[in-house]
Amino acid sequence: MDTYPRPSGECSIFRIPPSIAEGRSLGLAYLRENNIPIVKGDLVIFESTAGYRNDGYMIFDGVKLKHLAYEPIDYGSPPRCFTPIEDGAPIDYWHKNAGAIQHNTIIWVHSRTVKVGVNGKFPEVQYQQIDGKYRIFLNFVHNNKTYFLIFLCTDEDYDLINEDTDAYTDEECAKERMKEFENNIRKSKGVLPVYLSDPATCNDVKENTIYYCKFR
Repeated sequence: MDTYPRPSGECSIFRIPPSIAEGRSLGLAYLRENNIPIVKGDLVIFESTAGYRNDGYMIFDGVKLKHLAYEPIDYGSPPRCFTPIEDGAPIDYWHKNAGAIQHNTIIWVHSRTVKVGVNGKFPEVQYQQIDGKYRIFLNFVHNNKTYFLIFLCTDEDYDLINEDTDAYTDEECAKERMKEFENNIRKSKGVLPVYLSDPATCNDVKENTIYYCKFR
């Protein structure tokens, strides 16, 4: 029997027929009665309420069905108890196939994992080009894999950024954002919400790149 994470590198998705109302106990009873091989991390979609974005979606935590997380934004994402980097799952585990989580690429990563950096020390915040665009970022390593955590600029910064290179036209502003990024990570506790892609550009997901945004 498969376990979480599945060897396929993506969750399985099971649909509950529209004749069954959305409900954690009702959904689990249907899955068990029909001997459906659900494992931790799999998604369940209730056809009775599905249709708009991630409405009707639940996730199996290994014991029971749970609602998706609707914070820090209300589009629905894996709950914070799922941390794919630490769990040994691909970061896009819930976003790969048709019917998976839509309109939201938020996942969670432990702040302590980020703070370990590359050599066991708090990572250096850098400002340089990545794939031809200037980024504020830091690196951290987990299970011998290096990740990029990229700082997403805020709306008020757009007038201070070169449209072609994404470089800050004000050097002092770049330094301020680097310090802000460092302070936010240092102060963080528990798990951090991060994006798999830049919400402003919807760029392709890369297996070792995640994006940090300070949510209000």
